[in-house]
Amino acid sequence: MTTREAAYSALLATLQTAPGFSVTNVTRKQPEWASITGSAMPVLYIRQISESYTQSKGSPGILDLVCLAVLYTDAGNQPDAVKSTAINSALDAIDTALLPDPVSGFQTLNGIVIHAWREGTTQIEEGTLAENALTAAPIHMRIVQDPIGQGVFVYDSGTLWMVPQTNQANGTPSDLTPIRIGNLKGITVDTVWKLNYPSNQLMAKTNAGTQTVTITGRAAIGTFNGRYLSQLVYGQDFAAGAELADMDRVYTIPASPYTVTVTPPSSGSFVQNLGVLLSADGTAFKRISGTPTTGQFSLSGAVYTFAAADTGKSIKLSYLYAIAGGSRMVVSNIYAGEAPSFQMILQGTDNGRNLCLILKKVLPKTFKMPTNLEAFSIPDFEFEAIANLSGGILETNSSV
Repeated sequence: MTTREAAYSALLATLQTAPGFSVTNVTRKQPEWASITGSAMPVLYIRQISESYTQSKGSPGILDLVCLAVLYTDAGNQPDAVKSTAINSALDAIDTALLPDPVSGFQTLNGIVIHAWREGTTQIEEGTLAENALTAAPIHMRIVQDPIGQGVFVYDSGTLWMVPQTNQANGTPSDLTPIRIGNLKGITVDTVWKLNYPSNQLMAKTNAGTQTVTITGRAAIGTFNGRYLSQLVYGQDFAAGAELADMDRVYTIPASPYTVTVTPPSSGSFVQNLGVLLSADGTAFKRISGTPTTGQFSLSGAVYTFAAADTGKSIKLSYLYAIAGGSRMVVSNIYAGEAPSFQMILQGTDNGRNLCLILKKVLPKTFKMPTNLEAFSIPDFEFEAIANLSGGILETNSSV
C-alpha cells in the first residue's frame, strides 16, 4: 500500500528531474523568507493543502491528495526585467514533468500513485521591482489503498489489447501487430444466457437447460486510431499516407495577376478545393471556369485566380491535401463474407495484483464516433465474442 509520504517524495523527485527545470533549492519545508535571496532562487517548495478519502463497503479506499508546488523566482532588479519569463518557464517544466505516459495515459510517478495531474487555478504574484515572484500551482495525486489484500480489485479503465486474426476476405491480415488502446475510457463485457424451462403445473420453475450464451461488450475509446478502425471494424488493411483538410487558411488577394497559390503543410500536395469565404462576413466565392468577376474564382491545380476588383480583400480558404505520413483507409465494397475477427485482452491492475480477461475470438458489431461542442469525442465500439475453432470462448486469470 502506497503511503502519503512515499507519494510526496515521488512527486518532489519527479519535479526535480523535469526537463528544463532549473531549480537551485527543492524542499518539503517552507523556507524562511529572509533566506530566499537572489542566489538561492529558484526555490521549489511542496506544500500539502488537503486530502479526501472515499470508500465503499467491501472496496479499497481511494485517497486524493492535493498540494501546491510553490515556486520563488527572481528576475533581478533591472527596470526592464520581465519577472513572468522565469515563472512561465517553471510552469512549462512542471507541466512537462507531469505529462501522462503516451501509451497508458497516466502519470504514476514511477509506479507510486495511480495518477498525478495538474488541476485548479495557479496563483501568480510577479512582485515589484525589488521583490521576488511567487507561483503556487495545485497538483493532485490519487492512491488506491487496499491494506487487506483479499481478491483482485480493478481500479480505473484497465488496459486493452486487440490482436487481429482474420480480415473480411477470410484471410490473414497483412499486419498482425497487436493494437494497444492507450486511452481507454471504459469497457463492459456482458454475458447473457438463454435458458429453456420444462413445462409443468407448478408455479415455480423446477429445472432449466441452457440453449445459448451470448457475450457482448462495448468499449469507450478516448483517441481515434485509423488502424483499429480499418482492421478491427472493417476488416480491411490500411496504407501509408493521408488526406487531411486545411481549414480557413487566411490569405489576402494580391494585385495582378490576382492569384493565390496554396502551399499545404508538411510538404503535402493539393488535392481538392473545399471553398473560399470572405473573411469579413463569410460570403462564399463562386467557382467558375472562365475569367472571374467580383465574388468569383477559378482554379488550376493549387492556384486560385480572383477578380481584379477583389484585390486586397481578406479570404479564408479551405482545401484537402495529401501527406506521405499518417495512415489512410479506403473501405471497398467487397463481396460479403466471414466477419473480421480479433483476440481481445483486458488487463486490470491494483496494488500489484492482476486480473486478465482473454476473449478468444471477437467480432465487430458497431462503431460510433460522436462529436460534442466543447467536449472530447469518445468513439464507441461494440463487439461480440464467439468460440474459436478449438472451442475456446474466454479465459479469466488472476494473480491471487
